[in-house]
Amino acid sequence: MKFRPPATLVCKIAGLARHSFVEKENNEFKILAEFLERFAPEVVGHCADEPPPEMRERLDRFVAGQCNEAEIEAVCVVLRTRPEWTNWVSGRVKSQRGADADGSR
Repeated sequence: MKFRPPATLVCKIAGLARHSFVEKENNEFKILAEFLERFAPEVVGHCADEPPPEMRERLDRFVAGQCNEAEIEAVCVVLRTRPEWTNWVSGRVKSQRGADADGSR
């Protein structure tokens, strides 16, 4: 005859296993949430960040091809440190191309 543990004992063991798994999962989520919370302002700030007006003027000159060698290098350095602005610059380039194409017709 096989030994069969009482059903209540099996339920308690299964419950403990489930509880420890859920607890571990919650703890991992908590650690991740705390990590992301520390960087939240930086992450939120980059999603739709636009350059300030004085920088927009420099970037517009860059897009229009009106910068000298030193200005081009300075803009490239800025874009390396603020990569989220490259989307803004690419939008300007696309609109400039569209304006050039419309003007050449």
